[in-house]
Amino acid sequence: MKTLMAGLALASVATASQAVTLNGTLGAAVGTTTTSILSVGQTLTLGGGTVTSTTGDLAIIPTFTTSITGISSPFTLSNGQTFTFTVGNFGTFSGTTQQTALNAASTATNRALAFYALGTFTPGSGLVGFDPGAASVTGSLTQTGGDGSSISFSFTLASPPAPPIPTPATLAVFGLGLAGLGLARRKA
Repeated sequence: MKTLMAGLALASVATASQAVTLNGTLGAAVGTTTTSILSVGQTLTLGGGTVTSTTGDLAIIPTFTTSITGISSPFTLSNGQTFTFTVGNFGTFSGTTQQTALNAASTATNRALAFYALGTFTPGSGLVGFDPGAASVTGSLTQTGGDGSSISFSFTLASPPAPPIPTPATLAVFGLGLAGLGLARRKA
């Protein structure tokens, strides 16, 4: 009996220490204020936001009624910047921007900028049973109408982290590699 009790105690300790990884995505729309043209290095004042979509373990979060608060503001659109926010009572993301890039097709009147942040999502009281874990945020900012026009901002939180945004140089190298493989195969 003593051995059985010791075994049960050991099993309960082992079970309690195992991490439960959160797996899912959350989409959000955020309000912004700007008076200049969208560009890398620009500082934006960010307003609150709303959850617009959820998947996986995050699907229990109500869409269009759950607020995004505590967003880093002002937020500078460049690498190495802290980006944080809270999703109702469901948790908090805190991370650092790893990539920030202006879309190559952007013009003076229509601009798009993307950023990628890597960090940790710490579940709140609305996501019981999950441990803090690695997560990423992929964001998109769009400005139509040029200097002084409003900027729309949306992002997706992913846990586990989504891969970084491919840069134009990465895509070019990948394309050259595929072309090289095609030539090598053709010669063989």
